[in-house]
Amino acid sequence: MRRIIAVTRVTFGITTSILVFASFSHQQSSCENQPVRQSGKNPYLSSDGTGDDENVSQTGQNQAEAIDSWEERDRQRLLHDIEKKKNLIMFGLDSTDMDDHSLRMLVVQMLQATEINFESSEVVSIQKLPKNRFPHPPILVKLISGSLQSMIIRNKVKLHQYNIRLEHDLDSKTIRKQKRLLPLRNKLLEAHLPQVFIRYGKLFVNNRVLNSQEVEQYAQQYGVKLAPRSRR
Repeated sequence: MRRIIAVTRVTFGITTSILVFASFSHQQSSCENQPVRQSGKNPYLSSDGTGDDENVSQTGQNQAEAIDSWEERDRQRLLHDIEKKKNLIMFGLDSTDMDDHSLRMLVVQMLQATEINFESSEVVSIQKLPKNRFPHPPILVKLISGSLQSMIIRNKVKLHQYNIRLEHDLDSKTIRKQKRLLPLRNKLLEAHLPQVFIRYGKLFVNNRVLNSQEVEQYAQQYGVKLAPRSRR
């Protein structure tokens, strides 16, 4: 009787072990067949967890279009700056009751008074600007090249006898920079430093452009308080 009970216990133990092992194997197989859950959502995966080539392609296209847009804006800005460097603005010219042809002839005559040789055809166009605070409307003069503009500007002092003033065609940001540097330029001229001038928002001393640190050093040395630089 005792032997039968012992055999029964052994048989029951083996059966239990087999059942536990089978249950563990089934659970492991189920885990392997299930997809791995990710802690974060991948923007390139669709709702069913599969890769979405269309989303990847669209994102890449959007990035490429943004880069092209930036490059185009930079290119347009560069072209605009190049064109403005061909221009000059004439102040003080009385153009009252003048038609376009007569005004053009007078502008060319005034520019030739700077003793720079050029053809009248090298004046591309002229345009009256708003008077604002000026007694006569300024004249925007577009020339054929930046080199011609530079030569005329260098000799602009020859037009002072006619009460005519020539200036660069500058954007508002550059104008603000030049106004900020003007008190320091005047102080350096009073101190008889050589070749002091402002051009395109930059201060030159001895025919060399100063960097921002040098500008601050000159301002401290000569007691000039510069206005804060504009961030616009």
